[in-house]
Amino acid sequence: MLPYTSCEKYRRSYIVLNETSKRCSEYVRRSVKCNVKGISFSNLESLQREEARLQFERDAAFTAAIEGLARVQQLEKQQALVKRRGAELVRRKLRDLDELDEAEEREKEEKEMETCREAESRQLAATTGGPSGDFSFDLGPLPGPDDPIWATFDFGSRTPQISSSS
Repeated sequence: MLPYTSCEKYRRSYIVLNETSKRCSEYVRRSVKCNVKGISFSNLESLQREEARLQFERDAAFTAAIEGLARVQQLEKQQALVKRRGAELVRRKLRDLDELDEAEEREKEEKEMETCREAESRQLAATTGGPSGDFSFDLGPLPGPDDPIWATFDFGSRTPQISSSS
């Protein structure tokens, strides 16, 4: 049984004398007619509809939040993948540049070595083959062993013997 309006308004205790009676002790004591202030059926239905609507919106918001978090996680994974690919691309490019630098350095060293060899050859030719050198002579092409020029030289007709002294 719902409290009467006057009891609720003045915050009086609501005590029913017995279960079969629909009158409260205050009603009987004051001999006042009280009306029951209750919630109408339409108000109760309205409250239930509002509660159901709010529950539906809460569930929809919760679902949207979960989907949003899943999307954020997916985007973070994609971003990490792009970063890894970018780092790999930079690493490869740097490796290619290092290899290119090494090849250029080798070519430069080879050119320097060739230049040094040429300079040494020129210096050697200048010290041994120049007109002011003490040991400069040009043999030119030597005649072959069958050339008659060799007959003009007396090398002796005998082959020298090796003495054995033991």
